[in-house]
Amino acid sequence: RHQPPSILSSLSASVETAAAAGHGGPKFPLVLALAATAGTLNHSSEILKETDAVRLLKDAMYEKEAKIGHLEEAQSGLQDTVRSLQFSMGMQRNWLKKVVSVLQLDDDVDLDSAEGLHECLMHIEDKWSARTSSPVVAPTSSPDDDEPSSKIAFRSFSYNDLALFLPTFAPTDAAAAKIYLAFHLGCPNRFLSDESITTFYQMHNRYPEYILGRIVFIDERVASDRDNPYRLIAGTTFYVLTVTFLVDF
Repeated sequence: RHQPPSILSSLSASVETAAAAGHGGPKFPLVLALAATAGTLNHSSEILKETDAVRLLKDAMYEKEAKIGHLEEAQSGLQDTVRSLQFSMGMQRNWLKKVVSVLQLDDDVDLDSAEGLHECLMHIEDKWSARTSSPVVAPTSSPDDDEPSSKIAFRSFSYNDLALFLPTFAPTDAAAAKIYLAFHLGCPNRFLSDESITTFYQMHNRYPEYILGRIVFIDERVASDRDNPYRLIAGTTFYVLTVTFLVDF
C-alpha cells in the first residue's frame, strides 16, 4: 500500500530541488534552516522506530527465557520425584526381603519383578490366613464387616483394605521412631499414621519389621511449608492411613 509523503519529507525534497536549481544560497536562509530541521526530525523518527523494534525483541527474548526457566524448574521437580520414588521402591524391596526371611518364605522369589512381588504377597497372605485361622487368635473384624477381603492391596488403597506397611529407613538408634510406608505398585505416599505406630509400640515396646493391618481411616493431605511430615516436594498429595493390626513381626 502506497504511503503519502510526510510534510517533513516533502519539505526536504523541496529544499533539495531548490538547492539543485541554484536557489539554496544566502537568499534562502530560512528555507535552509527548515531543511536542516526536517532532516534531523526524520533521522530522530527512524531512531525511535528502531528503538521500538529493539524493545519488542528484548521483551520477546525475556518472555522466552522465563518460559525456559519454568520448564527447567518443572523438569528438576520431576527428576526429584523420580529419584524419591526410586529410593522408596529400593527401600521397600530391601525390607520386603527381610520379611521373606522372617516368614521363612521361598528365597527364590524375584522381588525385582512385578510377578515376583505379587507371588511374595500371596505367600504373606497365606501366612496371615494360617495365623488368623488359629483358635488362639481373636477375631479382628467388627460385626458390621460383611466379608473383609483377605487379599493384600498394593495397586490402590481404600477403607477396609488389607495393607502391608514397611519401614522406609533404618535409623542407627533402634529405639528411634520409624516411618512406615504401605507397600505398593504405582500408588506411592501412603503412610501409616503416627497414632497407629505409637499404639503398636506401646503394646509391644518395639518397632516391627513389618505391619499387616486393615485400613479404618484415610486422611488425604497436600505437602506444604506448614504440613510436610515426610519431607515431600511441596504440592505432593499424600495419604495417612490408620489401621487395625492383624499381624506384626
